[in-house]
Amino acid sequence: MSFQLFLPLFVFTAGTLLSFFWMVVILGHRRQRTFERVLFFLCLSLFLFYSGSLLFLNGQIHYGESPQILQRFSWAMICAGLLFVPSLLIHLHLEYARIRGILRDQKAEKLWLAVSYLPLAYFLPLLLVMIRTGREYDFATPINAIGVAFKIWFATSFLVGLFWQRRFAREAADGEERSFHKQLVWQLAIAASWYS
Repeated sequence: MSFQLFLPLFVFTAGTLLSFFWMVVILGHRRQRTFERVLFFLCLSLFLFYSGSLLFLNGQIHYGESPQILQRFSWAMICAGLLFVPSLLIHLHLEYARIRGILRDQKAEKLWLAVSYLPLAYFLPLLLVMIRTGREYDFATPINAIGVAFKIWFATSFLVGLFWQRRFAREAADGEERSFHKQLVWQLAIAASWYS
């Protein structure tokens, strides 16, 4: 097996198992708050992305050329997972800000939430059309196949997360927590530049 095939196989398997593990951990938590629920759905979205990618890759290894129905199902899983990540990422940061007492205004929180989920009204019908048409799917770079508008929305969600992580770092109680949030700032900045 070549390295070009082994590396994605390893990454997709690890991503699938890790996101599934966190889903199980969150479900085992006795008193779930909104933060844990949003984190669960973010993990579910990542699970759909990684498992759909893994399913396609395994189909390619087994069949040589994956059957059309397998491609369509894998593509639906990948895109459904990717589609909800930006909105859930923003929602997760808002919930953490609310828990920490940084976001106290309920009107502002509702506005942030509405703005974070509003793009789904545009992207969901687009996804359904892409799945129904059955054209050639771009499994190597699925974000590019969804379109430039989605890439912009994806990068914007990372920038919003970066904004909140900087606020969390400023409000951190100790140095260890501040260091953690600063590392997330850099990681979100790299992710935003990667997708822009």
